[in-house]
Amino acid sequence: MESRNITLKTFVSAILAVFFIELIGHLTGSVMDMNKYLKLSIIRCFEIGFLFWLLKQRFSPFRFNQIKWFELLKQTKLAIVISAIMAIVVLFLKVVDTGLLSLIPHARIPSGISGVQFFIIVCILSPLAEELLFRGFIYNFIRQWGRSLAVIISSLLFSTFHTSQFIFPVVPLLGGILFAVVYELEKHLFSPILIHAVGNYLLFFILFV
Repeated sequence: MESRNITLKTFVSAILAVFFIELIGHLTGSVMDMNKYLKLSIIRCFEIGFLFWLLKQRFSPFRFNQIKWFELLKQTKLAIVISAIMAIVVLFLKVVDTGLLSLIPHARIPSGISGVQFFIIVCILSPLAEELLFRGFIYNFIRQWGRSLAVIISSLLFSTFHTSQFIFPVVPLLGGILFAVVYELEKHLFSPILIHAVGNYLLFFILFV
């Protein structure tokens, strides 16, 4: 069971840290003429490291030496079921080849990125960084004024974060709501991280397999 005690100081520290990591990363990458996907990977790694360090001071499940893995599976069974259903549906649509998968917004390979880079960034680094920020900090901080408000605001911010990839970010908005609701029900950050990672992996599977 996780504590939801995110103070204003911790919340502001997280937001400012992400802002400056993004700013410094993009400025440094531009000066060094770095590949944008390598730059993004480095930025996400720094964000994960700092946010993880902030959260582990308050969230006991982030102290890995204390995790009881069987208990973790029991606590996140809803996330596991949702992830399994998503995988089965996508696999079925892929095998049957109904053409429905082509209707997924931006279901295409970004230019200049390899499958390995896509997998590392989209399936591993992004779910970790985004769930640590949007559910770990933003959702938990706003939750003191009500769960519904926390779900709405954190999901809207999450969808806004993805506006560069979607004209109208309906998919990330719905995803943000799902991640927040599952997190509220299971009270473990591993739950939204798992669903988010599986969802992104299924996009990888659609594009590259």
